[in-house]
Amino acid sequence: MRSSHIIAAVVGVVAPSLAQESPEAWISRLNTVVDKPIEVHQEMMRDANGAKFTTKSDFVIADDKHFKVSTEQINEGPGDDGVIVKSTVLLENLADGEWLWMKFTDPLSGQGQVRRVALKELGAKASAAGSNFTEIHPAGFIIQLSEMVDFEEVEKDETTVTLKGKFTEEAKTKMIGGFRGGIPRDLTLVLDLKTAFPISFKVDSYHKVLIDGKFSKLKFLDVKKIDMKQFKFDIPKGVSFRDPAPQKKKPAPPKK
Repeated sequence: MRSSHIIAAVVGVVAPSLAQESPEAWISRLNTVVDKPIEVHQEMMRDANGAKFTTKSDFVIADDKHFKVSTEQINEGPGDDGVIVKSTVLLENLADGEWLWMKFTDPLSGQGQVRRVALKELGAKASAAGSNFTEIHPAGFIIQLSEMVDFEEVEKDETTVTLKGKFTEEAKTKMIGGFRGGIPRDLTLVLDLKTAFPISFKVDSYHKVLIDGKFSKLKFLDVKKIDMKQFKFDIPKGVSFRDPAPQKKKPAPPKK
């Protein structure tokens, strides 16, 4: 059991009425859904210093080694002549228990490329690339984002709870590379009152919105009824495949 799950249970038992009103209690509740199998739709806009990326993604997650994410990404930004250029790419990430397969397709030409990365190397590769986020599960991603924030406000209505806070100075320094559109300042997080699953999140800079994301069509799955065959990847014909180079073993030190 995750330590955060234990904390959530203890808080709920000791002071349930108070816990329901504190940001920490709601994040603890969010921790209880991070391992649950789900289907969910996500729409997100990200500002990147003049360019804008808009994505629509469908997640099917059985566990942290079996999942698929199908995404349509629209890229908008100024070309060399200053005119706004728009392009679309189709992305598919599929984890089969051993590998994360990544397929990129240009819908206009139909041309595509497939790469794969060993699942056991994902965390190390993300860290090496300077990423602060390693979670595929949307709830896990939101938790990682929340760990960088000091929450100051909680607002609750009949169906949702809204948490508002500011990124810590340490987080701002860490995330400058990840938010090319500006320095993150505020996080607004809306959770479902019943399930604690994220409904939306927004990251604001000092003068604009850096990320605006929304979740919908959430469905919790019965792990016993999930068709695991859907997590098998076959390389399409006519698509170029790039396999990662094998890791070279360091030579053994000379014997003395």
